[in-house]
Amino acid sequence: MANYEMMRSYLDHIVAGEFDAAMEYFADDVTVHMPGWKTTHGKAEYMAALQEMMSMVGNIEVEEHDLLVSDDHAVVLNAWHITKGDRDERVNHVVIYHTTDDKIAELWIVAEDQKAMESLMS
Repeated sequence: MANYEMMRSYLDHIVAGEFDAAMEYFADDVTVHMPGWKTTHGKAEYMAALQEMMSMVGNIEVEEHDLLVSDDHAVVLNAWHITKGDRDERVNHVVIYHTTDDKIAELWIVAEDQKAMESLMS
């Protein structure tokens, strides 16, 4: 149950747009896979990638659909509402987390429409 509570608190920060607070749930050496864009290693590199993403798209709001949790993993189904200039896109995502020692050690962000995400990130 501790993993569920940790993930629940982390996601509450993400949905609220509190990315700095959400970073506290990551292991220092976290690896983040963002297919079609980049893979980052470490909290500082991931935070820099998030800041780069925000500068490319303007605004991202996350809407959570479901959270599934086991002792070592979590899967989140969510939608990202992305605004870039006059474009307003909704892209569904599956985010897979590997957790260890009450921290997020690795995650994979998988977009339902990878081409839409790549278009928004260019």
